[in-house]
Amino acid sequence: MINLYEMRKEKEPEPKYIKLYFDHLQEFQNIQFNPVLKAILKRTTNASEGQVIYTNGKVKQEIAEECHVKLNWVQAEIGRFTKKRILIKLANATYLLNPYLFGNGLWNDVKNIRCDENYFSNSDEKTK
Repeated sequence: MINLYEMRKEKEPEPKYIKLYFDHLQEFQNIQFNPVLKAILKRTTNASEGQVIYTNGKVKQEIAEECHVKLNWVQAEIGRFTKKRILIKLANATYLLNPYLFGNGLWNDVKNIRCDENYFSNSDEKTK
């Protein structure tokens, strides 16, 4: 007989993941899931740490090299993701990964970010 406890114990730990909330999937109808978005998602902090991405020059250069694109393409994509509200600009080179579209971490942490009105001062900024 197979011991399920032993099987679970031997399993590898779950890799890093980011959840995509399907109830807001229509926001992606004009956005392709491209390598730059994937690289940004990979660098986003956990929701318990604010679910932010820092895009200083060094980070943008790393993304460009990782995605085999030019730096100006990365900058243009960040602008496009901001316009589409995938990223919400918090400060210079600092963005919030929209918690109505993505969750990176525990639901309670994502929910707390969703409830913070400082991020969503204008009704058009929410993707509800």
